[in-house]
Amino acid sequence: MYTFSFLDTYKISHDKKDTKFVIDYKVLVRLYGPIIGCNAMSLYLVLESEVSLNKDCNEHFTIARLHKLLQCDDKQFNMAIETLKEYGLITYKANQRKANDYLFVLKSTQTATEFLNDEKLNKALQVIVDENYYKQVCKYFLSIPIIEDEYVDIEDIKIVKDLTEDEFYGQFYEKYPVIASYEDVITSSDKKEINRLKKLFNLSYDDVENAILNSFDYIDNKMKLNVLKLNDFISQKYQEKVSKENNNSDELIAKTFDRERSIAYYKKLSGRTTLLPRETAMINELLDQYKITEGVLNVVINYYFKYGQRTLGVSKNYFVKTIEEMLLNGVKTTLDAMNYFRNRNKRIKKYYENQKNNNEISLNSKENKPNEDDTIDQATIDEFKKLMDG
Repeated sequence: MYTFSFLDTYKISHDKKDTKFVIDYKVLVRLYGPIIGCNAMSLYLVLESEVSLNKDCNEHFTIARLHKLLQCDDKQFNMAIETLKEYGLITYKANQRKANDYLFVLKSTQTATEFLNDEKLNKALQVIVDENYYKQVCKYFLSIPIIEDEYVDIEDIKIVKDLTEDEFYGQFYEKYPVIASYEDVITSSDKKEINRLKKLFNLSYDDVENAILNSFDYIDNKMKLNVLKLNDFISQKYQEKVSKENNNSDELIAKTFDRERSIAYYKKLSGRTTLLPRETAMINELLDQYKITEGVLNVVINYYFKYGQRTLGVSKNYFVKTIEEMLLNGVKTTLDAMNYFRNRNKRIKKYYENQKNNNEISLNSKENKPNEDDTIDQATIDEFKKLMDG
């Protein structure tokens, strides 16, 4: 995270790729707003306004000016601009000829459809808002039947034709004549397996080409495609891609938790405009007593409203037990807390599966247990009665 000083100077521009630079204020307020927070929202609107008012943007301004306009301090400003950068609403560049001078490049918001189809943004929104709000905004934006921005003049449409399998291999052999010189280097059965993997992992032909080039072996002095190596290579690359996407998504969600005040977050998930005094007091006491961050507490609050027993109102005991158990398991950061609850859910699921299996085994044992009357002879029973009468 780069830290700007209040004495630094800046200019403003907009993304050159955006010829019009038109933002959708409804998307900004209803979709971006909950996850970027009020400081980042205010900064974006101020910069967007200045781009509109001063098209040339030749004048240098100081960061201190933005502090004054936004009524914020250094820390709040730097967190706000970093938030805008994380969510793709701004980038910044340094002046090579002048020290401490920067260019803020403002970017347009995505469309509502693009936002809701973006896995990271969508997850971040679902974490921070309650279920009713999420359903309302989805219904509002996705029920719009026509989005004119999706339509262009017919003459401007560029048709991108995907390669056929024959075209791909034709181009492949042209690019790599050494491979083509070997007879049956890629057999018909190999091609079937490659096609299966392409569909299974949703690969592009560029991905397929890379996988093939990394899966050749020399067998009996002949170059052959090693199908096992091909499978391993594609599976490994796919797992790396999924792991990277999940890690990025987790980090984004963790930062969203960190930015939200715990009292405000509890209020959102409760669906109420005001909290009970004991609820507000409990949140403040938990933060003070256990010295945890609001991000960590927000993860607990999130879990509480999804799985906790809330029929009798707020349960401080539930929060105390959960937090103490987390701390005993080494939870320190928001990411730690997210992983803790993820693993906790797995343990609970496994416990119930084991209980179910044990109950089934116990039931089968009772059904298969022989009748005692069939296993004890009559003489033994008579002897037992004599002793009882005795």
